Amino acid sequence: MTFGTNEGQGGVHVPTRRGRLAAAGVVSRSEGFQQASGRDQNFLTVSGDHAFSPVFNLRISYLGSDVRAGRGSIMPLVNGRPIFGITRRDNFGIPGVFIDGELHSASVKADSQLSSRILLSNSFNFNRYNRLFQGGITIVPPPAAVTKGYSENFTRQDSFLNETLFQWDAGSASLRNAFTAGLTFDWGNFDQVSATFTGVPTYRGPDYNRPVTNVGNDSRGIRGPGPTSYFKQDVISFFAQHHLAWKGLGILAGLRTDSFNQELTRSDTRVRAPFSASRFSPRAGGDVAVLRRESLNLVAFASFAQGFRPQLPGLNTLNNVVVPQLLRPEVTRNHEGGLRLRHRSVSAQASFFNMRKIDGQRSFRSGPEDFIFVNATSRVRGFESELRAMLPRGASLYANYAFHNARHIEFRPTLTANFSGNRLRMSPQHIAGSGLIWAWRRFVWNGGVAYVGSRPLRDNVIASQILPSYTLINSSLSIRLGPLQAVLSATNLTDRYYIADDFSAQDAGNPGLPRRLSLQIRYRF
Repeated sequence: MTFGTNEGQGGVHVPTRRGRLAAAGVVSRSEGFQQASGRDQNFLTVSGDHAFSPVFNLRISYLGSDVRAGRGSIMPLVNGRPIFGITRRDNFGIPGVFIDGELHSASVKADSQLSSRILLSNSFNFNRYNRLFQGGITIVPPPAAVTKGYSENFTRQDSFLNETLFQWDAGSASLRNAFTAGLTFDWGNFDQVSATFTGVPTYRGPDYNRPVTNVGNDSRGIRGPGPTSYFKQDVISFFAQHHLAWKGLGILAGLRTDSFNQELTRSDTRVRAPFSASRFSPRAGGDVAVLRRESLNLVAFASFAQGFRPQLPGLNTLNNVVVPQLLRPEVTRNHEGGLRLRHRSVSAQASFFNMRKIDGQRSFRSGPEDFIFVNATSRVRGFESELRAMLPRGASLYANYAFHNARHIEFRPTLTANFSGNRLRMSPQHIAGSGLIWAWRRFVWNGGVAYVGSRPLRDNVIASQILPSYTLINSSLSIRLGPLQAVLSATNLTDRYYIADDFSAQDAGNPGLPRRLSLQIRYRF
Protein backbone atom coordinates (compact mmCIF):
# COMPACT_ATOMS: atom_id res chain seq x y z
CA MET A 1 0.00 0.00 0.00
CA THR A 2 1.49 3.35 -1.00
CA PHE A 3 0.47 6.98 -0.90
CA GLY A 4 2.23 10.00 -2.27
CA THR A 5 3.57 13.13 -0.58
CA ASN A 6 5.23 16.00 -2.41
CA GLU A 7 6.96 18.58 -0.26
CA GLY A 8 9.16 21.56 -0.98
CA GLN A 9 11.18 23.49 1.61
CA GLY A 10 13.24 26.62 1.29
CA GLY A 11 15.01 29.04 3.56
CA VAL A 12 17.22 32.10 3.43
CA HIS A 13 19.47 33.68 6.07
CA VAL A 14 20.93 37.16 5.60
CA PRO A 15 23.40 38.42 8.23
CA THR A 16 23.58 42.15 8.87
CA ARG A 17 26.11 44.28 10.69
CA ARG A 18 24.16 44.10 13.93
CA GLY A 19 21.82 41.17 13.46
CA ARG A 20 20.19 39.00 10.83
CA LEU A 21 17.11 38.49 8.65
CA ALA A 22 15.70 35.03 7.99
CA ALA A 23 12.76 33.43 6.22
CA ALA A 24 11.67 29.85 5.59
CA GLY A 25 8.71 28.22 3.91
CA VAL A 26 7.21 24.78 3.31
CA VAL A 27 4.61 23.65 0.77
CA SER A 28 3.31 20.11 1.19
CA ARG A 29 0.71 18.05 -0.71
CA SER A 30 -0.17 14.58 0.59
CA GLU A 31 -2.69 12.06 -0.74
CA GLY A 32 -3.19 10.22 2.55
CA PHE A 33 -3.29 6.44 2.90
CA GLN A 34 -7.10 6.45 3.19
CA GLN A 35 -9.16 7.42 0.18
CA ALA A 36 -10.14 11.11 0.05
CA SER A 37 -8.08 11.98 3.13
CA GLY A 38 -5.31 14.05 1.57
CA ARG A 39 -3.74 17.07 3.21
CA ASP A 40 -2.45 20.37 1.82
CA GLN A 41 -0.21 22.46 4.04
CA ASN A 42 1.52 25.84 3.63
CA PHE A 43 3.94 27.24 6.21
CA LEU A 44 5.90 30.51 6.34
CA THR A 45 8.07 32.09 9.00
CA VAL A 46 9.93 35.43 8.90
CA SER A 47 12.19 36.78 11.63
CA GLY A 48 14.71 39.51 12.26
CA ASP A 49 17.23 40.38 15.01
CA HIS A 50 18.91 43.71 15.61
CA ALA A 51 21.32 44.74 18.36
CA PHE A 52 20.72 48.45 19.01
CA SER A 53 23.52 48.52 21.58
CA PRO A 54 25.81 46.06 23.39
CA VAL A 55 23.15 45.70 26.09
CA PHE A 56 19.91 45.73 24.06
CA ASN A 57 18.73 43.29 21.39
CA LEU A 58 15.32 43.14 19.67
CA ARG A 59 13.79 40.19 17.80
CA ILE A 60 10.57 40.31 15.72
CA SER A 61 9.06 37.23 14.13
CA TYR A 62 5.94 36.11 12.28
CA LEU A 63 4.60 32.63 11.62
CA GLY A 64 1.76 31.70 9.31
CA SER A 65 0.33 28.27 8.61
CA ASP A 66 -2.66 26.92 6.71
CA VAL A 67 -3.75 23.26 6.64
CA ARG A 68 -6.65 21.70 4.77
CA ALA A 69 -7.21 17.98 5.28
CA GLY A 70 -9.83 15.50 4.16
CA ARG A 71 -11.48 13.34 6.81
CA GLY A 72 -10.91 9.61 7.07
CA SER A 73 -13.01 7.11 9.00
CA ILE A 74 -12.24 4.98 12.02
CA MET A 75 -12.01 1.19 11.95
CA PRO A 76 -14.67 -0.94 13.72
CA LEU A 77 -12.88 -3.52 15.88
CA VAL A 78 -13.66 -6.84 17.55
CA ASN A 79 -10.99 -8.35 19.83
CA GLY A 80 -8.64 -5.62 18.65
CA ARG A 81 -8.93 -6.57 14.98
CA PRO A 82 -10.81 -4.94 12.07
CA ILE A 83 -14.01 -6.65 10.99
CA PHE A 84 -15.72 -7.32 7.65
CA GLY A 85 -12.37 -7.33 5.83
CA ILE A 86 -12.09 -3.53 6.08
CA THR A 87 -8.63 -2.29 5.07
CA ARG A 88 -6.69 0.82 5.97
CA ARG A 89 -7.54 2.39 2.63
CA ASP A 90 -11.33 2.07 3.02
CA ASN A 91 -13.01 5.33 3.95
CA PHE A 92 -16.67 5.35 5.02
CA GLY A 93 -16.66 9.04 5.83
CA ILE A 94 -19.01 11.56 4.26
CA PRO A 95 -17.66 12.71 0.86
CA GLY A 96 -16.30 16.23 0.83
CA VAL A 97 -15.90 16.53 4.62
CA PHE A 98 -12.71 18.36 5.60
CA ILE A 99 -10.85 20.32 8.27
CA ASP A 100 -9.33 23.74 7.52
CA GLY A 101 -7.09 25.45 10.06
CA GLU A 102 -5.29 28.81 9.78
CA LEU A 103 -2.77 30.13 12.29
CA HIS A 104 -1.15 33.58 12.46
CA SER A 105 1.42 34.28 15.16
CA ALA A 106 3.47 37.42 15.81
CA SER A 107 6.00 37.92 18.59
CA VAL A 108 8.42 40.57 19.83
CA LYS A 109 11.25 39.86 22.27
CA ALA A 110 13.60 42.40 23.84
CA ASP A 111 16.74 41.30 25.71
CA SER A 112 18.80 43.60 27.87
CA GLN A 113 22.14 42.25 29.13
CA LEU A 114 22.52 44.65 32.04
CA SER A 115 25.83 43.07 33.05
CA SER A 116 27.78 39.87 32.48
CA ARG A 117 25.66 38.23 35.20
CA ILE A 118 22.23 39.91 34.87
CA LEU A 119 19.77 39.51 31.99
CA LEU A 120 16.37 41.19 31.72
CA SER A 121 14.03 40.23 28.88
CA ASN A 122 10.43 40.82 27.86
CA SER A 123 8.49 38.90 25.22
CA PHE A 124 5.03 39.50 23.77
CA ASN A 125 3.14 37.03 21.60
CA PHE A 126 -0.17 37.19 19.75
CA ASN A 127 -1.86 34.15 18.17
CA ARG A 128 -4.99 33.97 16.04
CA TYR A 129 -6.28 30.53 15.15
CA ASN A 130 -9.26 30.02 12.84
CA ARG A 131 -10.60 26.53 12.23
CA LEU A 132 -13.48 25.04 10.29
CA PHE A 133 -14.01 21.52 11.59
CA GLN A 134 -16.26 19.01 9.89
CA GLY A 135 -16.57 15.37 10.79
CA GLY A 136 -16.50 12.98 13.68
CA ILE A 137 -16.99 9.59 12.00
CA THR A 138 -18.73 7.18 14.39
CA ILE A 139 -18.60 3.66 12.93
CA VAL A 140 -18.90 0.82 15.43
CA PRO A 141 -19.53 -2.94 15.17
CA PRO A 142 -23.19 -4.05 14.82
CA PRO A 143 -25.86 -4.63 16.01
CA ALA A 144 -25.99 -0.93 16.93
CA ALA A 145 -27.21 1.36 14.14
CA VAL A 146 -25.35 4.66 14.41
CA THR A 147 -24.95 7.90 12.48
CA LYS A 148 -21.70 8.91 10.89
CA GLY A 149 -21.41 11.41 13.71
CA TYR A 150 -21.20 14.48 11.50
CA SER A 151 -20.55 17.74 13.30
CA GLU A 152 -19.60 21.19 12.09
CA ASN A 153 -18.17 24.12 13.97
CA PHE A 154 -16.19 27.23 13.18
CA THR A 155 -13.90 28.57 15.89
CA ARG A 156 -11.76 31.67 16.28
CA GLN A 157 -9.28 31.88 19.11
CA ASP A 158 -7.22 34.97 20.00
CA SER A 159 -4.57 34.71 22.68
CA PHE A 160 -2.11 37.25 24.09
CA LEU A 161 0.92 36.45 26.22
CA ASN A 162 3.39 38.84 27.82
CA GLU A 163 6.27 37.53 29.92
CA THR A 164 8.98 39.44 31.77
CA LEU A 165 12.01 37.39 32.83
CA PHE A 166 14.92 38.22 35.17
CA GLN A 167 18.06 36.03 35.35
CA TRP A 168 21.04 36.41 37.68
CA ASP A 169 24.16 34.20 37.69
CA ALA A 170 26.90 34.47 40.29
CA GLY A 171 29.60 32.43 42.00
CA SER A 172 33.00 30.92 41.45
CA ALA A 173 34.32 27.70 39.91
CA SER A 174 33.36 25.67 42.99
CA LEU A 175 30.14 27.50 43.98
CA ARG A 176 27.53 28.62 41.43
CA ASN A 177 24.23 30.41 41.98
CA ALA A 178 21.53 30.96 39.36
CA PHE A 179 18.31 32.81 40.14
CA THR A 180 15.37 33.18 37.74
CA ALA A 181 12.09 35.06 38.25
CA GLY A 182 9.28 35.97 35.91
CA LEU A 183 5.87 37.62 35.63
CA THR A 184 3.37 36.44 33.01
CA PHE A 185 0.09 37.89 31.76
CA ASP A 186 -2.00 35.57 29.58
CA TRP A 187 -5.41 36.52 28.25
CA GLY A 188 -7.65 35.68 25.31
CA ASN A 189 -11.04 34.65 23.99
CA PHE A 190 -12.55 31.73 22.14
CA ASP A 191 -15.68 31.94 19.96
CA GLN A 192 -17.37 28.92 18.42
CA VAL A 193 -20.38 28.56 16.11
CA SER A 194 -21.77 25.02 15.99
CA ALA A 195 -24.59 24.09 13.65
CA THR A 196 -27.22 21.57 14.77
CA PHE A 197 -28.48 18.70 12.59
CA THR A 198 -31.67 16.60 12.76
CA GLY A 199 -32.98 13.63 10.79
CA VAL A 200 -29.54 12.11 10.48
CA PRO A 201 -29.39 8.72 8.64
CA THR A 202 -28.05 5.72 10.56
CA TYR A 203 -25.90 2.86 9.30
CA ARG A 204 -25.27 -0.73 10.37
CA GLY A 205 -22.32 -2.93 9.38
CA PRO A 206 -21.06 -4.46 7.26
CA ASP A 207 -22.54 -1.94 4.78
CA TYR A 208 -21.56 1.48 6.12
CA ASN A 209 -22.51 3.24 2.89
CA ARG A 210 -26.24 2.37 2.76
CA PRO A 211 -28.38 3.97 5.51
CA VAL A 212 -31.06 1.98 7.34
CA THR A 213 -33.08 5.00 8.58
CA ASN A 214 -33.80 8.46 7.13
CA VAL A 215 -32.68 7.07 3.81
CA GLY A 216 -33.69 10.14 1.79
CA ASN A 217 -31.81 12.65 3.96
CA ASP A 218 -28.30 13.95 3.47
CA SER A 219 -25.75 11.86 5.40
CA ARG A 220 -24.99 15.00 7.42
CA GLY A 221 -28.64 15.41 8.39
CA ILE A 222 -30.86 18.46 8.07
CA ARG A 223 -29.02 21.64 9.08
CA GLY A 224 -30.55 23.68 11.88
CA PRO A 225 -29.53 26.89 13.69
CA GLY A 226 -25.94 27.52 14.79
CA PRO A 227 -25.68 28.58 18.45
CA THR A 228 -22.54 30.49 19.41
CA SER A 229 -20.36 29.86 22.46
CA TYR A 230 -18.25 32.63 24.01
CA PHE A 231 -15.30 31.84 26.25
CA LYS A 232 -12.77 34.25 27.76
CA GLN A 233 -9.91 33.70 30.16
CA ASP A 234 -7.14 35.69 31.83
CA VAL A 235 -4.24 34.32 33.87
CA ILE A 236 -1.63 36.14 35.96
CA SER A 237 1.41 34.09 36.98
CA PHE A 238 4.58 34.70 38.95
CA PHE A 239 7.45 32.26 39.35
CA ALA A 240 10.87 32.23 41.00
CA GLN A 241 13.56 29.56 40.96
CA HIS A 242 17.03 29.23 42.47
CA HIS A 243 19.73 26.71 41.52
CA LEU A 244 22.80 26.16 43.70
CA ALA A 245 25.78 24.04 42.57
CA TRP A 246 28.62 23.29 45.00
CA LYS A 247 31.32 20.80 44.01
CA GLY A 248 29.41 17.56 43.25
CA LEU A 249 26.10 18.72 44.72
CA GLY A 250 23.28 20.60 42.98
CA ILE A 251 20.04 21.86 44.59
CA LEU A 252 17.06 23.51 42.87
CA ALA A 253 13.98 25.06 44.47
CA GLY A 254 11.18 27.08 42.95
CA LEU A 255 7.65 28.37 43.43
CA ARG A 256 4.94 29.43 41.00
CA THR A 257 1.61 31.10 41.66
CA ASP A 258 -1.27 31.33 39.16
CA SER A 259 -4.50 33.29 39.41
CA PHE A 260 -7.14 33.06 36.69
CA ASN A 261 -10.67 34.02 35.72
CA GLN A 262 -12.88 32.22 33.19
CA GLU A 263 -16.36 32.72 31.80
CA LEU A 264 -18.36 30.65 29.31
CA THR A 265 -21.71 31.70 27.84
CA ARG A 266 -23.88 30.46 24.98
CA SER A 267 -26.33 32.26 22.71
CA ASP A 268 -29.15 29.72 23.07
CA THR A 269 -29.26 29.59 26.87
CA ARG A 270 -29.13 32.00 29.79
CA VAL A 271 -26.75 29.69 31.64
CA ARG A 272 -23.40 31.31 32.47
CA ALA A 273 -20.36 29.40 33.70
CA PRO A 274 -17.90 31.74 35.49
CA PHE A 275 -14.96 30.37 37.46
CA SER A 276 -12.05 31.94 39.37
CA ALA A 277 -9.22 30.30 41.32
CA SER A 278 -5.56 30.57 42.29
CA ARG A 279 -2.88 28.02 43.10
CA PHE A 280 0.69 27.78 44.46
CA SER A 281 2.87 25.22 42.67
CA PRO A 282 6.24 24.32 44.26
CA ARG A 283 9.10 22.40 42.72
CA ALA A 284 12.36 21.05 44.15
CA GLY A 285 15.18 18.84 42.96
CA GLY A 286 18.79 17.94 43.36
CA ASP A 287 21.64 15.81 42.08
CA VAL A 288 24.82 14.48 43.64
CA ALA A 289 27.95 12.93 42.12
CA VAL A 290 28.16 9.42 43.59
CA LEU A 291 31.33 8.56 41.67
CA ARG A 292 33.61 10.94 39.82
CA ARG A 293 36.68 9.51 38.08
CA GLU A 294 38.65 10.43 34.99
CA SER A 295 36.65 8.00 32.80
CA LEU A 296 33.61 7.39 35.00
CA ASN A 297 30.89 9.72 36.24
CA LEU A 298 27.84 8.47 38.17
CA VAL A 299 25.20 10.98 39.30
CA ALA A 300 22.05 10.38 41.36
CA PHE A 301 19.14 12.78 40.91
CA ALA A 302 15.66 13.35 42.30
CA SER A 303 12.93 15.94 41.73
CA PHE A 304 9.41 16.94 42.68
CA ALA A 305 7.27 19.25 40.58
CA GLN A 306 3.68 20.43 40.80
CA GLY A 307 1.82 22.03 37.92
CA PHE A 308 -1.47 23.86 37.55
CA ARG A 309 -3.58 24.49 34.45
CA PRO A 310 -7.08 25.93 33.92
CA GLN A 311 -9.34 23.68 31.85
CA LEU A 312 -10.77 24.47 28.46
CA PRO A 313 -14.57 24.69 28.33
CA GLY A 314 -16.70 21.60 27.85
CA LEU A 315 -19.99 21.70 25.94
CA ASN A 316 -21.84 18.69 27.34
CA THR A 317 -24.58 17.19 25.17
CA LEU A 318 -27.38 15.46 27.08
CA ASN A 319 -30.48 14.35 25.15
CA ASN A 320 -29.49 16.71 22.32
CA VAL A 321 -29.34 19.67 24.73
CA VAL A 322 -25.93 21.38 24.88
CA VAL A 323 -24.97 22.63 28.35
CA PRO A 324 -21.85 24.82 28.78
CA GLN A 325 -19.60 23.79 31.66
CA LEU A 326 -16.23 24.76 33.12
CA LEU A 327 -14.36 21.98 34.89
CA ARG A 328 -12.19 22.29 37.97
CA PRO A 329 -8.57 23.26 37.16
CA GLU A 330 -6.07 20.48 36.56
CA VAL A 331 -3.23 19.85 39.03
CA THR A 332 -0.26 17.56 38.32
CA ARG A 333 2.28 16.21 40.81
CA ASN A 334 5.37 14.36 39.65
CA HIS A 335 8.07 12.58 41.66
CA GLU A 336 11.14 11.28 39.85
CA GLY A 337 14.51 9.84 40.83
CA GLY A 338 17.30 7.89 39.16
CA LEU A 339 20.90 7.58 38.02
CA ARG A 340 22.96 8.99 35.15
CA LEU A 341 26.13 7.19 34.06
CA ARG A 342 28.90 8.23 31.69
CA HIS A 343 31.84 5.89 31.10
CA ARG A 344 34.16 6.76 28.23
CA SER A 345 32.05 6.16 25.10
CA VAL A 346 28.97 4.88 26.97
CA SER A 347 26.20 6.96 28.54
CA ALA A 348 23.08 5.66 30.28
CA GLN A 349 20.19 6.87 32.39
CA ALA A 350 17.53 5.09 34.42
CA SER A 351 14.73 6.68 36.44
CA PHE A 352 11.59 5.85 38.38
CA PHE A 353 8.64 8.23 38.38
CA ASN A 354 5.21 8.63 39.94
CA MET A 355 2.96 11.18 38.27
CA ARG A 356 -0.57 12.04 39.35
CA LYS A 357 -3.00 14.18 37.35
CA ILE A 358 -5.79 15.51 39.55
CA ASP A 359 -9.03 16.75 37.97
CA GLY A 360 -7.82 16.20 34.42
CA GLN A 361 -10.37 16.71 31.64
CA ARG A 362 -11.92 13.51 30.26
CA SER A 363 -14.56 13.28 27.52
CA PHE A 364 -17.07 10.45 27.69
CA ARG A 365 -19.73 9.34 25.22
CA SER A 366 -23.03 8.56 26.93
CA GLY A 367 -24.61 7.44 23.63
CA PRO A 368 -24.16 7.54 19.86
CA GLU A 369 -25.17 11.22 19.80
CA ASP A 370 -24.46 12.47 23.35
CA PHE A 371 -21.24 13.15 25.21
CA ILE A 372 -20.16 14.74 28.46
CA PHE A 373 -16.96 16.20 29.89
CA VAL A 374 -15.96 15.36 33.44
CA ASN A 375 -12.99 15.66 35.78
CA ALA A 376 -10.96 12.49 36.25
CA THR A 377 -7.89 11.75 38.38
CA SER A 378 -5.22 9.46 36.92
CA ARG A 379 -1.83 8.13 38.02
CA VAL A 380 1.15 6.92 36.02
CA ARG A 381 3.94 4.99 37.73
CA GLY A 382 6.85 3.57 35.87
CA PHE A 383 10.46 3.10 34.95
CA GLU A 384 12.37 4.56 31.99
CA SER A 385 15.89 3.80 30.78
CA GLU A 386 18.16 4.74 27.89
CA LEU A 387 21.59 3.59 26.70
CA ARG A 388 23.88 5.15 24.08
CA ALA A 389 27.28 3.85 23.02
CA MET A 390 29.91 4.92 20.50
CA LEU A 391 31.29 1.92 18.60
CA PRO A 392 34.45 1.61 16.48
CA ARG A 393 34.53 2.53 12.79
CA GLY A 394 32.00 5.38 12.97
CA ALA A 395 29.13 3.39 14.42
CA SER A 396 26.89 4.16 17.39
CA LEU A 397 24.19 2.20 19.21
CA TYR A 398 21.12 3.27 21.18
CA ALA A 399 18.47 1.37 23.13
CA ASN A 400 15.59 2.31 25.42
CA TYR A 401 12.96 0.60 27.54
CA ALA A 402 10.04 1.95 29.57
CA PHE A 403 7.40 0.40 31.81
CA HIS A 404 4.25 2.43 32.47
CA ASN A 405 1.36 1.62 34.78
CA ALA A 406 -1.27 4.23 33.90
CA ARG A 407 -4.63 4.00 35.67
CA HIS A 408 -7.63 6.10 36.58
CA ILE A 409 -7.80 6.71 40.32
CA GLU A 410 -11.20 8.39 40.08
CA PHE A 411 -13.34 8.38 36.95
CA ARG A 412 -17.11 8.67 37.53
CA PRO A 413 -18.79 10.12 34.42
CA THR A 414 -22.30 9.56 35.80
CA LEU A 415 -23.90 8.77 39.16
CA THR A 416 -24.10 5.07 38.29
CA ALA A 417 -20.96 4.52 36.16
CA ASN A 418 -17.60 4.06 37.89
CA PHE A 419 -14.46 3.29 35.88
CA SER A 420 -11.96 3.98 38.65
CA GLY A 421 -9.04 1.55 38.48
CA ASN A 422 -9.18 1.10 34.69
CA ARG A 423 -5.98 1.41 32.71
CA LEU A 424 -5.87 4.57 30.60
CA ARG A 425 -6.99 3.91 27.05
CA MET A 426 -4.25 3.33 24.47
CA SER A 427 -1.59 3.14 27.22
CA PRO A 428 0.91 0.28 26.75
CA GLN A 429 2.78 -1.07 29.75
CA HIS A 430 5.92 -1.94 27.77
CA ILE A 431 7.68 0.32 25.26
CA ALA A 432 11.12 -0.52 23.84
CA GLY A 433 13.37 0.42 20.97
CA SER A 434 16.89 0.05 19.65
CA GLY A 435 18.91 1.13 16.66
CA LEU A 436 22.27 1.37 14.98
CA ILE A 437 23.82 4.38 13.23
CA TRP A 438 26.82 3.95 10.96
CA ALA A 439 28.71 6.78 9.26
CA TRP A 440 31.28 6.17 6.52
CA ARG A 441 32.67 8.99 4.41
CA ARG A 442 29.68 10.56 2.62
CA PHE A 443 27.16 7.96 3.83
CA VAL A 444 25.10 7.74 7.03
CA TRP A 445 22.88 4.69 7.60
CA ASN A 446 20.30 4.44 10.38
CA GLY A 447 18.29 1.33 11.27
CA GLY A 448 15.87 1.03 14.17
CA VAL A 449 13.22 -1.17 15.79
CA ALA A 450 10.34 0.13 17.92
CA TYR A 451 8.11 -2.10 20.06
CA VAL A 452 4.78 -1.08 21.63
CA GLY A 453 3.06 -3.52 24.00
CA SER A 454 -0.62 -4.42 24.18
CA ARG A 455 -3.07 -1.64 25.11
CA PRO A 456 -6.72 -1.33 26.15
CA LEU A 457 -8.84 0.27 23.44
CA ARG A 458 -11.11 2.04 25.93
CA ASP A 459 -11.16 2.99 29.59
CA ASN A 460 -14.87 3.82 29.95
CA VAL A 461 -16.16 0.23 29.91
CA ILE A 462 -15.91 -2.65 32.38
CA ALA A 463 -13.86 -4.93 30.10
CA SER A 464 -12.18 -3.24 27.15
CA GLN A 465 -10.89 -4.78 23.97
CA ILE A 466 -7.12 -5.33 24.14
CA LEU A 467 -5.13 -4.23 21.12
CA PRO A 468 -2.22 -6.56 20.31
CA SER A 469 1.40 -5.45 20.56
CA TYR A 470 3.32 -4.50 17.44
CA THR A 471 6.88 -3.91 16.24
CA LEU A 472 7.92 -1.37 13.59
CA ILE A 473 11.18 -1.48 11.62
CA ASN A 474 12.52 1.76 10.15
CA SER A 475 15.63 2.59 8.13
CA SER A 476 17.24 5.52 6.32
CA LEU A 477 20.31 6.22 4.17
CA SER A 478 21.82 9.69 3.71
CA ILE A 479 24.33 10.67 1.04
CA ARG A 480 26.08 14.07 0.98
CA LEU A 481 27.76 15.36 -2.19
CA GLY A 482 29.09 18.84 -1.50
CA PRO A 483 26.11 21.21 -1.05
CA LEU A 484 23.70 18.43 -2.09
CA GLN A 485 22.21 15.92 0.38
CA ALA A 486 19.81 13.10 -0.45
CA VAL A 487 17.98 11.09 2.23
CA LEU A 488 16.10 7.88 1.40
CA SER A 489 13.99 6.63 4.30
CA ALA A 490 11.57 3.78 4.91
CA THR A 491 9.14 3.46 7.82
CA ASN A 492 7.18 0.35 8.84
CA LEU A 493 9.23 -1.81 6.47
CA THR A 494 7.19 -4.96 7.17
CA ASP A 495 3.91 -3.06 6.55
CA ARG A 496 2.65 -4.06 9.99
CA TYR A 497 -1.03 -3.30 10.63
CA TYR A 498 -1.71 -1.63 13.98
CA ILE A 499 -4.13 0.80 15.63
CA ALA A 500 -2.41 4.12 16.26
CA ASP A 501 -5.06 5.91 18.35
CA ASP A 502 -8.71 6.03 19.31
CA PHE A 503 -10.51 9.37 19.25
CA SER A 504 -14.03 7.99 19.24
CA ALA A 505 -14.38 6.41 22.71
CA GLN A 506 -16.18 3.59 20.86
CA ASP A 507 -15.20 0.08 19.76
CA ALA A 508 -13.24 1.49 16.84
CA GLY A 509 -9.83 2.99 16.18
CA ASN A 510 -7.58 4.75 13.71
CA PRO A 511 -5.09 2.57 11.79
CA GLY A 512 -1.42 3.52 11.85
CA LEU A 513 0.70 4.46 8.87
CA PRO A 514 1.45 1.65 6.39
CA ARG A 515 4.84 1.08 4.78
CA ARG A 516 6.18 4.39 3.51
CA LEU A 517 9.16 5.23 1.32
CA SER A 518 10.34 8.83 0.98
CA LEU A 519 13.13 10.68 -0.79
CA GLN A 520 14.30 14.08 0.41
CA ILE A 521 16.81 16.25 -1.46
CA ARG A 522 18.41 19.30 0.11
CA TYR A 523 20.70 21.86 -1.52
CA ARG A 524 22.55 24.54 0.41
CA PHE A 525 23.44 27.60 -1.67
